Amino acid sequence: DPIVLAHGRALLAEDASTTVITADITDPEAILAAEETRTRLDFSRPIAVLLFSIPHCIPDDDAARRAVRGCLDHTVSGSYLALSHIVADDAEVRAAANQFVAELGMPWKTRAPEEVAGWLTDLEPVDPGLGDITRWRPDPNQPPLPDPHPIC
Repeated sequence: DPIVLAHGRALLAEDASTTVITADITDPEAILAAEETRTRLDFSRPIAVLLFSIPHCIPDDDAARRAVRGCLDHTVSGSYLALSHIVADDAEVRAAANQFVAELGMPWKTRAPEEVAGWLTDLEPVDPGLGDITRWRPDPNQPPLPDPHPIC
């Protein structure tokens, strides 16, 4: 989105440690090759790859896996991945969610938990590991989350 890009660049204009680039997340080579990436990240040291609410917006399974693994596979031992992805155990629930979001005009794929976990088999989980975000509550004083949409 050009407006988001312009706004991000304006917000970060005086912050030399952070940047915004234009790239397709399913083309990690372009992300890694961007001058802004090369000048800010030292891939010889551990880094964190953060992919929140991204992979389920990539319906193609190979492209979604490439988005998750593409940059991560260029990191060194000691690096971290933080990931969120809408999943459902029940195939009918997945299909209903996919149809609901498709009718909104968004690219989307709700996957089975084991599909997402399959992308990460070579990684060592850190507590709490993979799990339902509604059950992960690091702040015991935070109020409960509202119930999800009925199709979820």
